[in-house]
Amino acid sequence: MKRVGFIALIGDANVGKSTFINALIKTKVLAVSDKPQTTRENIKAIYNTDDAQLIFIDTPGFHKPHGKLGQIYIKDAKTAFDDADIIIYMVDISSKLNYDFIDKLRKVDRPVFVIMNKIDKLKSIEEYNRRSALYYKAFSELPRENFASIVAKDKEVPNYLIDKIKSLLPLSEPYFPDDMLLDHPIEFVYAEFIKEKCMRLCHDEVPHALHVKILNVEESDDEVEITADIIVEKASERAIVIGKQGRMISKIRRYSETSIEGFIGKKCHISLFVKVVENWREDMRRIVEYGYKE
Repeated sequence: MKRVGFIALIGDANVGKSTFINALIKTKVLAVSDKPQTTRENIKAIYNTDDAQLIFIDTPGFHKPHGKLGQIYIKDAKTAFDDADIIIYMVDISSKLNYDFIDKLRKVDRPVFVIMNKIDKLKSIEEYNRRSALYYKAFSELPRENFASIVAKDKEVPNYLIDKIKSLLPLSEPYFPDDMLLDHPIEFVYAEFIKEKCMRLCHDEVPHALHVKILNVEESDDEVEITADIIVEKASERAIVIGKQGRMISKIRRYSETSIEGFIGKKCHISLFVKVVENWREDMRRIVEYGYKE
């Protein structure tokens, strides 16, 4: 028996939720970029210790929904919020407080923790004291041990907060095997690596219409071969991803291979194809085909 439960990690887009998950489980399995909406669905990341299994639900960031796919994001985030045993609210401490959502959080009947991320963006300790005091005041009913200040990109994990979360969970049989990191297949992890490289290397030129679809995986004892489509909505986006004389797609492929090799410990060869599927985010058939839930 272990302390077992579901923890919803919620917050605005681009506050560092996926970065925090990657630091916690000590390996990169979720796409991380400086673009909002890198996380498009609820992803369960499994943190195992000798005495606990914490299932973190990495949710899409809060945003105004755009089209059918955007509505699915919002529905997924609400489902995670409603089903979780514990809620972690992650914020960018340098940004404006979302008082409307804070009011909703104060009314929930489950434990709430607040992680103030990106403290490195503040210019002085005085500014940190001022900004953190706003959250202490907004959540005045919470004890100070329910707060943490971190720089998630530096792989900081507030262990005292994790220990307290453990103590609040019931004893139960684990839901997942001890060696399982995600509730998604390995193909999902490969797609996450490729998607991250697309988002990072293309910067602001490619919107969130980008999707990576794994077509085939051939694996042996010493190497893996991956074939994937990079889906975009416009021919102009396809040209950006391919790049002049194929330089960008070649760089995406090389960087993805290096990251996946580091993750699986064997050689990786990737074949990438860039495909235009116009307005796929408005086409429910495509949304379901690409793995997003109705």
